[in-house]
Amino acid sequence: MKLDLVMWAKNGAKYLPLTLKRIEEIIPHEVIGDKIFVDDHSVDNSSEIAKDFGWKVFINEKGGIGEGAALAFSKVKTEFFCSFEQDLLLTDCWFERIFKYFEQPNVAVAQGWRLSTHPTLRKFEEFGLRWFGGEKLCSIDNNIYRTEVIRRLCGFPRNIRYHVDAVLKSRVLKAGYEWITDTSVISEHLKPMTIFEYAKRHYYEFSKEVPMLIEDGVLDESEIRKLEPFSQIVKLAFSPAIGLGLTLWKREPTLLVYYPLIRMMKWKGYIEGKKMIGKRANILSQPSD
Repeated sequence: MKLDLVMWAKNGAKYLPLTLKRIEEIIPHEVIGDKIFVDDHSVDNSSEIAKDFGWKVFINEKGGIGEGAALAFSKVKTEFFCSFEQDLLLTDCWFERIFKYFEQPNVAVAQGWRLSTHPTLRKFEEFGLRWFGGEKLCSIDNNIYRTEVIRRLCGFPRNIRYHVDAVLKSRVLKAGYEWITDTSVISEHLKPMTIFEYAKRHYYEFSKEVPMLIEDGVLDESEIRKLEPFSQIVKLAFSPAIGLGLTLWKREPTLLVYYPLIRMMKWKGYIEGKKMIGKRANILSQPSD
């Protein structure tokens, strides 16, 4: 049995030698099929590094995670395949533990989880892991998939830039399959950026997509509950108190600022996304010539 490996990346040269080497150390050589690398117009030597490690390189012409994932998936030929992101360092037991879930025929996707190497982000993520557990968490950075099921569900959503994981998981659940996130299998998420940069990119930019996803009805109910505006308003209102509690619990002073910051960024992104929905509605309602 072989498994194809896929990765989409942009300007990942700093960590790719580490992450690609780690993948080859963790996954038995005899089960690795094609190694498919999709590059999103990197200005560094990401593509050259991937080629040095034996990956076939393809260019993501349109850009974005959805387009990159869809292009990578179109090249998959094996019964199962794995997906990774450029800044994730797999833990030792990842393949052994995650692949076992496919002994259950109803499992379409199985994955581990990851915690940031940035000390503030890591402590916040540890809080989220303990509070929410694994049921609500999903990503597409350290996953194994049953290819036939993903193909039947039309693959990765092309027109989604950030919430590819949430939309794909919604498709899987709506079709009656399982998506398992084993939060006891923890890999390292290599994050060199500041908490302010991360909050803007990961929360503001991601949240701008949320109103469109809800409007278009592409999300499962469990995903909608996490993203609905009332929940976001409540969390924003109580964010200073929660930030203080996190600071005392984790003994990390920057959480006092970080938690309110991400709540503000999520709400700001959501409002911006609502404006974009309004503009889209106005364009569609205009009479044609």
